[in-house]
This record gives sequence, C-alpha cells and structure tokens, in this order.
Amino acid sequence: MFPVSLRTWRQVRRYAVPRGWIERAAERRLAGDWRGACAAANVDVAFDTADVGREFGTDVSARLEDDLRHLVPDLLHWHLPRDVTGRGGLTALTSGFRAVLGRYGTGGRGPAPVLAVAAPPSPSAPQRLALEFGTTVRESADWSVVPYLFDDRHHRGLLGHYGGDVRAPFFAADGTPRDLAELPASDPGASDSDAGDRAARSEWAALLAERPDGGDEATAAAFAVAGIGVIVEERPGGRPTERQTWSRLAMLAGRAPMLAHQIERLTGDGPASLSIRLPDHHFGLHVEAGGRHRRPLMWVASREESMRRRSSPGCWHALPDLALLRAGMIAPDELHPLVRSALFPEAPAPARPAGPPLAEPPPPVRVRCQGEWHLVRSGGGGLEIPHGDEERRREQALGAFGGTVNGCFVAHRTWTAGTGWLPRALRAHRREVFLRAAHGDTAGVLRLLDAGLDPRVRDGRRWTLLHALYAMDHEVLLPRLLDAGLDIDATEHEGCTPLLVAVMNNGSPGLVRALLDAGAGTETPDGAARAAGRPDTLAKAIKRAKREDLESLL
Repeated sequence: MFPVSLRTWRQVRRYAVPRGWIERAAERRLAGDWRGACAAANVDVAFDTADVGREFGTDVSARLEDDLRHLVPDLLHWHLPRDVTGRGGLTALTSGFRAVLGRYGTGGRGPAPVLAVAAPPSPSAPQRLALEFGTTVRESADWSVVPYLFDDRHHRGLLGHYGGDVRAPFFAADGTPRDLAELPASDPGASDSDAGDRAARSEWAALLAERPDGGDEATAAAFAVAGIGVIVEERPGGRPTERQTWSRLAMLAGRAPMLAHQIERLTGDGPASLSIRLPDHHFGLHVEAGGRHRRPLMWVASREESMRRRSSPGCWHALPDLALLRAGMIAPDELHPLVRSALFPEAPAPARPAGPPLAEPPPPVRVRCQGEWHLVRSGGGGLEIPHGDEERRREQALGAFGGTVNGCFVAHRTWTAGTGWLPRALRAHRREVFLRAAHGDTAGVLRLLDAGLDPRVRDGRRWTLLHALYAMDHEVLLPRLLDAGLDIDATEHEGCTPLLVAVMNNGSPGLVRALLDAGAGTETPDGAARAAGRPDTLAKAIKRAKREDLESLL
C-alpha cells in the first residue's frame, strides 16, 4: 500500500528512466564498457580505478572492476527513492540520498573502502547520479545486501523483494493477472497445498492490509501471514501514542512481505537485532529475530531508539511496480526489461523492445473556434491551425485592441507564451516535453523536435527549452535551439534568463560558458527577477547558489 498517488508513480515510470537510456546503457554494458553504460544512463563516475589500485591494492581494484562490469546504472536509477507526492507531481530523486553498493574490506586496519551512489543535491538539479569510491563516503542506506536492485548477476532476486517465489503475487509466472477466484480467501498457511506458496501468502497479506474496515486485527494479521509478529503496548482506553503506533503499522502492512524478505536475508537462522529506518516515513522500526523467537518480532521504534542504533542494511522503501501493474496503470512490457524478466520469469519475449514508452507527438486536437470544430496539431515546427495569414493578422489586431480572440488563436498564442487557455491534450503534451527535459531525456526531446515540435513552446512557468537545457545535453541541443531562433535572454515567470536558471539549478560549468559564448547577457533585461526576490545578475546568482566552480567568472 502506497501513501502517495500511484498516478505520480506512473509518471515516474514513464519519464524518469527513458527507454533510450536503458537501450544504450545495455548495449555498452554487454560490450564490456561500464563507463559508457554509466554515461548513457546519466551517471557520473567520480573516481579512477587506477587510483583505486594504487591506494587500496590490485585485489580491491580487480573486485571493483568486476562489479562495475555488472552494474546496471539505469536499473539503479529505476530503484532509487524519489520525492513523490500526490501534490504538484514531483518526481525527482530524493535529494542527497546516498547508498553503499559494495564493500571492499582488505583485512587491514582502518575503515574498508566502499562503492556508493549519490543522488542530486536538490530536486531541481540535473537528475544525474554520481558513483563514488573511498573510505569517507557518507551513506543514507547500505544496499550492499540487495544487489538485485542494480547488478545484472542478481536481478532475479527482485522477485523475492515483492514477496514472490516462482511467480509474483497477483500474477502468474508469465505475467498474466490472476483472477479473483484464484486469489486466497483465507490464510494460505492453513492449507497444506498452499503452505509453501510464498506468493499466495503475500497476496493474502496484501488483501488483509487493503481492507478498508480491517482495523488493528487485520494489520496484525497481515504481518503475521508474512511471518512477522508486531508488538504494540496497548492499555485500556487506547492512549493517543498507542493509536498512532497502530496507524503507523497500518501504513506498512501492505509491504509486510518485503519487510519479511529483507529480515530473512539479514538474519538467516541466527539471532539478530535490527534497526530499520524508512526513507519514505518519519519513523523507524526495530526487529528482534532468531534465538528464542519463533518468528521475528517488530515494533515502532522511539526516536531515541532509532538514533541510538545504526540502521541495518537493505532497501526499506516501497517499490511501486507491482502496485502499478495490479492497478493496470502500466503493462509488463513498460517495465525495465530486467524488472520484467525478474517478476515474470516465464513471460514470452515482448513483441517490441521493452521499456517505458518513447516520446511521440500527440494526435490532432479538436478546438471549438468560430462556432465550428477545428483540428489543431503540433507539427511542422509549430502549432498548426487551419487559418490563413489574413485571418491570423485580423485576430492579432483584434486582440491588440482588446477584442475576443477565437479558440485556435488562443491556443496558438498560449503555446508560445506559456500563459492562457490550452486544450487538455496539448497541455498534457507540453507537460510531457518539459518532464522529459527535467529528467534529462535529451534523446526524447530531440525525437519530438524531429517530429515537428515547436521549439518555441513555453510551459506554465513561461520556461523555454533553453531554461530547461541545464538538465540535458547542451552540446547537442543548444545549437539546435539557437538555430531555431529562441531568445537566449528570454525571461520566465520570475524574470530569470536561461543563464541564471542554469547557475541556480546546478547546471554544469560547460553549459554556463556555452551560454555566455553564445551571447547570453549577465543581467536580466528588466526588474522582474529583483521584484521576485531572485538574483538579477550572473554574479549575484553565483554567490546565491554558492557555485565555487563558477567563481572564475566573477
């Protein structure tokens, strides 16, 4: 069960890891070029393996190189936590999140070096990851025990993460959804025929957790079916803190199979004490397993208890793919290919390359204009409307004198102005363009431009594609956008130019210099930025953003 909108997660799966990344990264990885795979998936490598060998020895360097050859950088992007909310449609990677991917103990004294991944510093920064290696790497989580999230040698272990064994819960092994009649109607553990069916138990746990009127008993039962006992110190009268504890457990009941899987991987048969921090919740859990306990016992940890104990390794945030599949919001073929093969091991080969949908122009849109329905389409490098030059001039003059402008002309004006009425389908298309840009899908934006997208389009913030350029490959796109006639000093709703937006949003020094070389002004052309509390000069933007890498431009 997810405390956020699945519609937003569908947006993540559609745009955040483009199919182009997946295909190019797979091509380079299978060719043995792990650096090329990282570059294809917007992952920067912040170390040199030769330096690793000199500092930590050839054994560590060889182990690291072997792991990097099997790293799937696009799958890592796919599984990292995101700041997904039901409001505003945010889909950025969780700012500042760092996960250890591998530990390389040498048997000597001192801390062992680790391979780690770092997310961007802010939601508005380019959605690029950084691979780091060393002994001083900070970490938010330890994923070294869950390599199925990023390693092609282990990806089939993802099935267990979702509570499956030979099949995923709610699906057959070939990806066919199970009928309601095939789902358990009672605890599968009570039936000898289903006793060993982990997927059936996960289904029953999920069904219990989803009961709208199940209450505390259903929550406890959902954990029990997954093999976890919950402890809640309840007293007559139900104190508020106790009710809050049950409420928190209820939020997690839907992921009980995942918690059980992770606990089992960490504890095995021996006694263990685990502290779990949940990156998508503001509380943690404590687990005691093994020893005299017949099954792991779990309780909501106090803040003091969470701070006192080191967080246990593992991936403790919810992964959305199975919920999206159950809701019919995505099809199996839209999953990352390695996720698809892990969840549906008997699925036939897809008819087309698997992965998120490619960028496509929308079909023509019907607009009510002059008492008739007209077709408006995005194509030919502009927004095409069925009106001649004379009609256009007449409508422009009418609008200039305060008259009422008709439907097609309103849409045409809004498309390049950013504000005003726009048909829903074109509004959705405009949103897709800027979502792909924000997630660094340079190839997707180029595909739309090649299909006739008007490069002068502005979004609701009055951003042009030049404002969004800092998140993409500027070497490919900047010349094309300038050749199309985009104003390099165009201002958005707060008066900022593309140059200032790039500086304030961690755009690369290479882009900043390229914009300056192309003639970008170092001051905003009006006082709107200052009035909005934004820096209105390049120098102020560099100081406000603390861009030490750009101080040479001051």
